[in-house]
Amino acid sequence: MASPKVGRGTTNGILVEKNSSQLMWHIAVMITAFFRSERKSDADVNRYQALKVLRAEPVLYDVLYKEVEILKRVRDADPTHPGYEHVVHLINDFHVNSVFGTHIAMLFPVFGQTLQPSWTSMLPVRTLREVMKQLLLALDYLHSKCGVIHTDIKGSNIMLQIQDTHAINKQIACEPARALANVFLKNEIRQVVEIPISQSQPISVPIFGRKLKICLADFGTAEWASSTHQTVILGKLLRPPEVVLNGCWDCTVDIWATGCFIVEMLDGSPLFQWKVTKNIIGEQHYLSTVTKQVGPVPLELQSRCTRWREFFNDKVLLRRPTTKVPSIRERLVARHSEMSPLAADSLTALVLQMMRPNPAHRCSAAEALRHEWFDLDLEEGAREISVGIDEL
Repeated sequence: MASPKVGRGTTNGILVEKNSSQLMWHIAVMITAFFRSERKSDADVNRYQALKVLRAEPVLYDVLYKEVEILKRVRDADPTHPGYEHVVHLINDFHVNSVFGTHIAMLFPVFGQTLQPSWTSMLPVRTLREVMKQLLLALDYLHSKCGVIHTDIKGSNIMLQIQDTHAINKQIACEPARALANVFLKNEIRQVVEIPISQSQPISVPIFGRKLKICLADFGTAEWASSTHQTVILGKLLRPPEVVLNGCWDCTVDIWATGCFIVEMLDGSPLFQWKVTKNIIGEQHYLSTVTKQVGPVPLELQSRCTRWREFFNDKVLLRRPTTKVPSIRERLVARHSEMSPLAADSLTALVLQMMRPNPAHRCSAAEALRHEWFDLDLEEGAREISVGIDEL
């Protein structure tokens, strides 16, 4: 089957993953023909784009096409909103036929690396605060203007924007195109097609000592906010109580996951734990760490969650591990001793507002942006880090 994320394309060819299957080569050749037919001028040759090809799944076409419809709403809803520039924008979509069926292909701008806690935790707090602000602006745009729930907020779906194409040109220059010979295109003409193969993805851009600009990407599991949802979403360490307990959820799941990500971005490791022991299953351990970090799961969720009785007896969690966990405040300052007590208290308060166990009481993205944390003076005592990405 085709990989959901194939690689990067240009108007003169396509970049695919080095270890892609033979089907990827088949699709790549056909898409190369598409790019050539769509090229409007010679100037388009140097315009790089990212490509995503969906699997040809045996499901209703409307289900597969939902991602495209959501992306079009995100692209067109309100370009004047300050969060618009921090969400991915669909450039074009088309179809590719293969022996497996019809694939939906989408073109996007090319982005840099994703936000990984292994290096974000090394950044100054003032830089991370700007990243938080941009992410919340993106969520406010999605929730208030687009009516879209992202449902998969995590570092690997938050990418750095490339503000200088030199990084792309440099990487492409180091990776010469390989030739695919004896290939039949739709016009039945045998010819050689050169397809550059990326040796490393994504494109690396400088991180430290720079002003970062992020973009929220991957709307493959996004949902319309106007619908009722009760499916399991998010990674298991990012799920709010209503998702773990199989209750209905809404836009506030994005806010919860963002709170988790903020702690992970500063601390370098996940906020919650998911462990299986002889007497305790993963969900029980997870819910226990949730209650220790952000407070008890409210009884109001009982009537709305079908799995409540599996884990609770009235208000009490049935099985609770005795493992001690550091507080959110301790996690936030563990690698950022330069953060003043006032700043640490303010950021902790913001995260706790975003991660209230009762989804009805969580703050919205717009409310989070108005929090005092974003107005505090963090310059005094802030670390100056100026190392290159190659030194990591």
